Amino acid sequence: MNKNIIYGDEARKGLLAGLEQIEKAVKVTLGPSGSNVLIRVKGEARPFSVKDGVTVAREVFSDVPIEMVAIESVQDVANKSDELAGDGTTTATVLAAAIFKAGINLDKNLNRLEVKRGIDKCISLIVDALESKSISVKDSPKMLKQVALISSNNDEEIADLVIEAYEAAGKQGIVNIKRSRTYETYLTTIQGMNLPMGLASPYFMTDMKNETCEFDETYVYLSNEPLTDVSENFNHLLETVNEETANLLIVVPKIDDVVLSMLVTNVAKANFKVCVCVAPDFGDEQMHTLRDIGSALGKAPFLKEEGVQFNSLAKEDVMDSLPKAKGISVGLQYTSIKGVAGTKEYRAKVRKQMEERADSLREKIKTVTTPYEKNILHMRISRLTDGVAYINLGAHSDTEFLEKQHRINDALHATKNAVQEGIIPGGGTALLSLSKMKISTRETNPSLQAGIDIVMEAIKEPFFQIIKNVGIVNVSLNDLSDCTENWEHGYDARADKFVVSMIKQGVIDPVKVTRVALQNAGSISGMLLTTECVIIDPSVYSKTTSPNPMFG
Repeated sequence: MNKNIIYGDEARKGLLAGLEQIEKAVKVTLGPSGSNVLIRVKGEARPFSVKDGVTVAREVFSDVPIEMVAIESVQDVANKSDELAGDGTTTATVLAAAIFKAGINLDKNLNRLEVKRGIDKCISLIVDALESKSISVKDSPKMLKQVALISSNNDEEIADLVIEAYEAAGKQGIVNIKRSRTYETYLTTIQGMNLPMGLASPYFMTDMKNETCEFDETYVYLSNEPLTDVSENFNHLLETVNEETANLLIVVPKIDDVVLSMLVTNVAKANFKVCVCVAPDFGDEQMHTLRDIGSALGKAPFLKEEGVQFNSLAKEDVMDSLPKAKGISVGLQYTSIKGVAGTKEYRAKVRKQMEERADSLREKIKTVTTPYEKNILHMRISRLTDGVAYINLGAHSDTEFLEKQHRINDALHATKNAVQEGIIPGGGTALLSLSKMKISTRETNPSLQAGIDIVMEAIKEPFFQIIKNVGIVNVSLNDLSDCTENWEHGYDARADKFVVSMIKQGVIDPVKVTRVALQNAGSISGMLLTTECVIIDPSVYSKTTSPNPMFG
């Protein structure tokens, strides 16, 4: 099939048409008075309702190929904003559309590459201003609650639950959302180092009702060597632990059925207090997991290549060579190691080592490129630093569940973002105020200056869209003047009034969300503005490949 080749103004007009389609669908969700969007797609049993910009953006489709090029470009912006900040996708879309619309009507004599350079420069200055005006909320539960409240569409129950989950899991902890078995919504938590490995046999259970093995102070044998037989060396370890009437958790990559059967028999007949888990993951990742567990307990795992011989050690030395946990809880699919046992000084030392290991992983995240590697590193950091919280979400229908799930996710991300980079006045007020920011030196290059002027005008758009969604069409010049001249003055859409301090009113946004939205919007709009030719294979966008056909 022949490719379509479109040039110049015709190409940009086609891109604009696609951009306007996705913007129109997404912008109605912006702000506390934003509307829901009802979506019906193939693969879903019923239509579902959302007020989530990235979800709406993903479902927009056009039969016109060049319009789809623009739509997919903006979808990429929405996805990147969602990936980096978990929120701000609607703001990013509105900003991208505003910048492109202004740029497409520029004087033809201007250099578009220089215009883009002006756009990039202005966004950099705005980001610097946002960061300089940021207010820390690390020690303010009240402000964090307001962040969660705004992102959850002013749902008190969800906001309270999100803050409780965040505090329970910790800064690097994991918060999972799952469907409640009842219609009630509630929180459950797992403290300590939590790992995706369960009982190697149900016969190790000590609590049959909860299907778990529960031990208090427990010695831990970690090794990368599979247990294929009961060697003299391993047997000496078991005998020593048994004579000391101590609890023992064994974590190895693999255990032979004969060895497992021997241990189960001793548990049943001799009241041997042992529990066995097969280490999760494979290869290098499995070794990393074993080392992380060892770090949490203050002692490295026993490595096959080191050939540690327990039968050459005295009993007290055998016990001293094993790390010791304050307690363990092992279920069919999880293991929780409840901290390291020992003196206060020793526990503090181990905790410091864990933090240092977590810090090294945080640095490593900056060098990896794939989402898979980043997810693995984030998981390892959470194991070393924090716990896991589960929000059990009650709902009467799938539609209700999905809608609540989106709002909870938005609130969780917003809360974490606020802690990371602080907050600014919300409701589009911060960007509106910065639209009057004084540039220290007026550019002599008219193309560069045009790019700056475009951004300064475009950053007003989120504010105006929020008040449009409330139903306000005209705003008094005095009110606008107050907003642009005073950093905290703004419009509280929920209360339907202008206020002197958005911060005191509780209308706030995380800096990170606004920053990421602005940077992504500038990136995509600059790319579209400097496009002079679009080449499309129409078969890519044939109706048969449409992601969301209206009829099956």
